[in-house]
Amino acid sequence: MSCIKAKCPQKGCTCIVYENFFKKFSKDENALAKFKRAIYNNFITQNKAFKKCPNEECDLYVRLKVSSLPIEVYCPCGATYCFLCLKEAHLPCSCDLVERFMSLPKIKEFESKNENTENYDKIWIEMNTKQCPNCNQRIQKSWGCNYMLCDRRAGGCGKAFCYVCETDWEKHTEENFSCNKYREALRHRVEEANRIQKNLNDEIERNFRNDFHIKRYLNYKNSIYACKTIFERKLKEKVELLKNVKEFEKIDMRFILEAFNTIIDSKRTLKYTYIFGFFLRNSEQRQFFEHLQGLLEYFTEHLHRLLLEDNLDFYIILKNREEFLKYKQNIVDTFGAIKKYKNNLIIDAEDNFSRDLDYDIINQKECSC
Repeated sequence: MSCIKAKCPQKGCTCIVYENFFKKFSKDENALAKFKRAIYNNFITQNKAFKKCPNEECDLYVRLKVSSLPIEVYCPCGATYCFLCLKEAHLPCSCDLVERFMSLPKIKEFESKNENTENYDKIWIEMNTKQCPNCNQRIQKSWGCNYMLCDRRAGGCGKAFCYVCETDWEKHTEENFSCNKYREALRHRVEEANRIQKNLNDEIERNFRNDFHIKRYLNYKNSIYACKTIFERKLKEKVELLKNVKEFEKIDMRFILEAFNTIIDSKRTLKYTYIFGFFLRNSEQRQFFEHLQGLLEYFTEHLHRLLLEDNLDFYIILKNREEFLKYKQNIVDTFGAIKKYKNNLIIDAEDNFSRDLDYDIINQKECSC
């Protein structure tokens, strides 16, 4: 970079070797190319409106108007990041809110356990399996979806339940979806705490609330990892099989992968809504926030279920073009709804919900959780 401000080598001369002078006398094409690249990089680094994609394998830059609000950037290389902090995109949270949450002792404890290879097996089981609430059989969560079936073929009871709140899956309708709501999910634990010791009510509920949001955040973090490492590969294999089915030759299969990307994008947003909810006061605004969060969560899980292996196997075997077109329209409508609910949630978080953030918690030097 020093070549941009290189001075005349004559002792005592302060003249700068400008670009035109350099080009006039340099005959080395490699040197000229390096000089042009240095000028370009210098301009980019000195201009706050330009930032390089944080993906080390990507050389693309993005230009945006300077803003005090975090902005999601979708790079062609596949990276999705925040323009302000260059970390993973984290709307509806601000950069400071994410940083504060990530400094919580329980989050640090989780990450330190992950680095401890001696406890790897135990941690893996805790992260990737759940006990059936009906028969206590351990079930592996392998597709990233919250739908869990205690398979009889593996010695289970055949019960379907939600991985997050452990209630019957049949109750997860659009009208009754509530596993994103803290009070609904953990009310029985708070009632038990009340019976034990009333004067510790507030402290116990605060601890449960903290655990609730941290566990939901980690659930989505693990779910996204499962989707990207297992589910995506399986899905691409099914898409290739569908392309080989004669009746489907002229049907564009890109909608399946677009739906998958919508799931990943939505799960990432939902992951950060639990950070936002962690700092949100108990108020009417919280209830409305949880309502929008619940809608986004419900349709995301619904879309995830539509893309599961069994559904696509059914159409590969059936080879019915009309039924497949109905299936396609269902998926397109669902990820269209997801994009709408995600947008509404982020806009309301910026315009309304951020006023109800508990800055006493945010500004604490130490957090009791």
